[in-house]
Amino acid sequence: MHRELNFKKLQKKKGMKRFQLTNLKVEQIENSYKEKTDRAIMETYDAQCNLSIEEKWGNIKRCILNKADEVLGKKKKLKERNG
Repeated sequence: MHRELNFKKLQKKKGMKRFQLTNLKVEQIENSYKEKTDRAIMETYDAQCNLSIEEKWGNIKRCILNKADEVLGKKKKLKERNG
């Protein structure tokens, strides 16, 4: 009995966004980030009365990532060296 095997194609996971965390050492940027994330979370918190825990967490996570991208900026990718 001979059968051909069909392997499932694996999908690569997308990497997490990397932010320029060194910007948080600057007090002005740190305060701006804190204020913006607090404000964004409080705005979404009022509208989350009857959502599930997963939906609430998704909203909080989205707020934090959006404000981090806005205030801190993304880290530049380093080019890979060959050889």
